[in-house]
Amino acid sequence: MSRQKTAYLVLCAFLLFLLPHAAAAAAGCGALPEWFTGVPSIPTFEPRNTCQFQQWAWQAFLALLQTDGSQQTPLYFTWPLPKNSIYDLYCERVCHSDARLPPNPCNPPTQKEFVNATTQPGFVSPTTSGELIDQAGKPVYFTSHVSPEWVDFITRRQLYDNKVLESANPHLAFRAGAFEIKTSWRFTSGMSPAEKAQYYTTTACVAPEDHSTPFPAELALVGFHITGGAPGHPELLWATFEHARNAPDCDATPAPGKWSFYDGKTNCRTQECNQPNPKGGSDPVNVCRKLSYGGASPQTAHQIAGLNEEVHNRLPRESKWRFYDLIGTVWGNDPRPQCLEADSPVPCDIPPAADTSTFNLQEPSGSPLLSNTSLETFKQNVSCFGCHNAQFPGEFASIAGGSPAIFQNKNLFASHVVLFSIFFAADECAQVCPNPAGLAGKSKR
Repeated sequence: MSRQKTAYLVLCAFLLFLLPHAAAAAAGCGALPEWFTGVPSIPTFEPRNTCQFQQWAWQAFLALLQTDGSQQTPLYFTWPLPKNSIYDLYCERVCHSDARLPPNPCNPPTQKEFVNATTQPGFVSPTTSGELIDQAGKPVYFTSHVSPEWVDFITRRQLYDNKVLESANPHLAFRAGAFEIKTSWRFTSGMSPAEKAQYYTTTACVAPEDHSTPFPAELALVGFHITGGAPGHPELLWATFEHARNAPDCDATPAPGKWSFYDGKTNCRTQECNQPNPKGGSDPVNVCRKLSYGGASPQTAHQIAGLNEEVHNRLPRESKWRFYDLIGTVWGNDPRPQCLEADSPVPCDIPPAADTSTFNLQEPSGSPLLSNTSLETFKQNVSCFGCHNAQFPGEFASIAGGSPAIFQNKNLFASHVVLFSIFFAADECAQVCPNPAGLAGKSKR
């Protein structure tokens, strides 16, 4: 082979290698090299520009789900379930009881995941089922996990006690490393081998909401919500990922092909989509995405698309994560100060003298109307901060019987999970505590 021909082939190979990187560079946002040399670390850095928020999201996704020889189980699988954690803390510390929820009701508990809910978050109308039914006629299941750092923070601060929560400094916030994860799964039964090869799958313990007997089943991951602490962001950072074949954008329908939640032929611009079944109904739901990239600006959407493309191209060909897309990330446009912890007494323990305001999330940055077609199918036109904000949300008060206090303006309340102690105090004392006399006291009206 001539020298010129050899040089030409080398140049072509080099240019092909550069293509994904060039695409990302054109979008102004590239992947980080350490994402592709094993399992990356949990991100604890402070994002300083739009690209870094998207990088934070992809790094968190890979850190929580990637496996290798040293970590053969996805990291978040090893994290506790939030209700179990709060239940245990509440019973042990407040009710003075050792009553505990079983970590996994399947017997034997050999499954790698536990799912127990099909009613979507967001409080859909009571006249509807609130379930997302896939095109195979099966309901989508959900579950949540919290990181050990999250549990440690709640435990040390005794935030499971509603009295402590009430008096907590409004600027107290979760620190970097504290995560809440919510996932959505569909059954693999009926999938062809080629289709299933494009999904991350696991054998899960499925606990039906009607309290019928739990059973093991193989499930495929379709949605992944990430909520995590970051320096300078007491409101937490919020990101969501979806499988590429969940559903098309509404304005791109009809969209032929095989989708998990769309029939391939309905025109969602003129026909109803994203509508829950009437209560008791179980027909497949036609789903489309109302806002591409969560309503991000064209520049931010271009960054997300370019970063997705580069990550997919740089992952190994056999990687399942090549079929999952970052939809977007959302954060506060102008978050207020937060008090940080240290090993010695810190200002977090001293109530602020004057300014007790937290942050304004009415106009968030990034993807301002971020949602996931498998987790907020019926409520896609509301930001994460439409529910998760510094005020105790009214819709949560309604399901707690109207009895808990409505505490306002605390950074901690951006996390709904921290409010479980109020729910226990308000409505479940008799069921949760064998010794109700040991309660720390009901919330004030």
